[in-house]
Amino acid sequence: MMASMDDKALAAIAFELYALPIEEFVAARTAAAKAAAGSGKELPAAVKALPKPSAAAWAVNMLAIHEPGVLAQLSELGQRMRSALASLDAAALRDLARERRTLLATAVETARAVAERQGRSISATTAADIERTLQAMTADEGATAAVQSGLLVQALSADGVDTVDLDGAVAVPGPCRRRAPPRWAVPISYRPLCRKKKKNGRLRNPALANARTSRASRLSGRLHG
Repeated sequence: MMASMDDKALAAIAFELYALPIEEFVAARTAAAKAAAGSGKELPAAVKALPKPSAAAWAVNMLAIHEPGVLAQLSELGQRMRSALASLDAAALRDLARERRTLLATAVETARAVAERQGRSISATTAADIERTLQAMTADEGATAAVQSGLLVQALSADGVDTVDLDGAVAVPGPCRRRAPPRWAVPISYRPLCRKKKKNGRLRNPALANARTSRASRLSGRLHG
């Protein structure tokens, strides 16, 4: 097992990688692993093992980074829904279910817009996975933390009976809070490996540019109404 310092280093690298456009992930992960080689064998191996997120997970991560207020609204709604369920308040549950449908529709459209700003379109299948993930977020506090971390690697779902299965859902285990978006697309830990040049006033990573070019429950069934 890695020492705590390496755990922190891995989390820092992960936060950078999962903030990138999805098509840049693999090349950036390779560069990050090479940059970590001086830290021994465990950290580079852990970086290499970070999974590329699914399209839906990536889109949800973009929400966590660029539109955290949308997720905060869903988190607050989830708290109210769980409270109403615990008190068996059927009328409140019906009202909250309607509110959730509205918030989910808005959140999916926001995710679509954020993805388009990153140069990626969202298919109907991916949009459905995004909606299921955000609905799961309202069902379970653990799912809320996973979604808001910005480190999601796969879509989530809630069956309305049990807590959400989070096994393997987040890139780095443990409680994580999403930091502010990185200032540059090139992670701090491996910027020294990259020749940097200005383009349109911003720093670029040639390796990532080349990669882009080459295309290198706690809820009852009532809550799902």
